[in-house]
Amino acid sequence: PKLAIGAPYYGAAFELIGREQNAPNDLASLRDTPVAIQSQTIANFVLHARKVPMRTFFSTGEAVNGVVSGDATLALLWGPTVGWHLRNHPDLKLFFINGYEPPAVVRWNEHVATRKTDTDLREAIDKALAKINESGALQEFSQRYGMPFRQPFASTYSLTEMQKLY
Repeated sequence: PKLAIGAPYYGAAFELIGREQNAPNDLASLRDTPVAIQSQTIANFVLHARKVPMRTFFSTGEAVNGVVSGDATLALLWGPTVGWHLRNHPDLKLFFINGYEPPAVVRWNEHVATRKTDTDLREAIDKALAKINESGALQEFSQRYGMPFRQPFASTYSLTEMQKLY
């Protein structure tokens, strides 16, 4: 109760990556596709609920290598982390899958948190981030570091979204 969050400024999600940008681009179409995931992440629980065959790894790098080696066709990994990894390893020749729109169960919005009493500061940060976003600088920054850029989502992870899987 001592913190308050500002307006969302960035949408982050578990993203599909693979060798071909035009691979299956939604979770519903992954029925028989082996997918690399990082153990004990929401991707693990979502794909388990959808009965998608998984190859479980204990780090982003290991999961990416599972796709490179052919142990998995695709990977469902945390976008900012895997984006940074792929940026630093272009030789892997893996891509974010074109047309993939992460479902609400695997996406979150990023916000700045301040003390609840710092209303003026929170509003100033919100305005500054909105200006940076409108100028395109936030997207440029994301791309520079390999992170997929997404505007804040209208809906995000919730227990209701998780229950819809079962």
